[in-house]
Amino acid sequence: MLKEAIFSGELEPGERIIETRLAEEMGISRTPIREAIRHLESEGYIESMDNGGVKVSEITEDDIKEWHEIKLVFDELAMRKAIDNITEEVIEILKEDLDKVEEAIKQKSIDDEEIINLNTDFHNKMYEISGNKLIKTIKDDYQKYNYMMRKYLSKIEGRHQQALLEHKQILEAIINRDKERAVELSRKHRESSKEALLNKLEEVK
Repeated sequence: MLKEAIFSGELEPGERIIETRLAEEMGISRTPIREAIRHLESEGYIESMDNGGVKVSEITEDDIKEWHEIKLVFDELAMRKAIDNITEEVIEILKEDLDKVEEAIKQKSIDDEEIINLNTDFHNKMYEISGNKLIKTIKDDYQKYNYMMRKYLSKIEGRHQQALLEHKQILEAIINRDKERAVELSRKHRESSKEALLNKLEEVK
């Protein structure tokens, strides 16, 4: 429940975690709350404060750069292998997902959470159909960073529209089975995300 609260943004990066409040909200004692906090701290979701309390881990410049480096490598590998395996059925699913995002942006018919999930699914599909079980396992290991970064990106004005355009271009290259073009566009998409995150981080300092 605590992890979901962090992923959903209910608990924001840097927000102090109050054991008594959480225990009351969840209707449980403070003991399992403490155990959950210790577990999440070991996984990097929560960090200690100077005054002895704990807070949701904040996104740092190093986090963004390291996430970007990892994503570049694995996204490229997944993209190359996925294009070999992709079917017309999967392409239609990707088209439908992008259509939903486009309509949502125009009509504001769904919230940021749904757009984040649709955008995440776009990338996850590449990993799922890559045929490489190990790369999917590695991707799952840093899923927390993926979600937290995309949650942060969703707060940037115009980012949803930019990501939609970039995803459309990538999909077009995938449809044409143009690996080099798809990889190039995927790399540019990742660079765009990194720069947007770093700029946003600089704004809130």
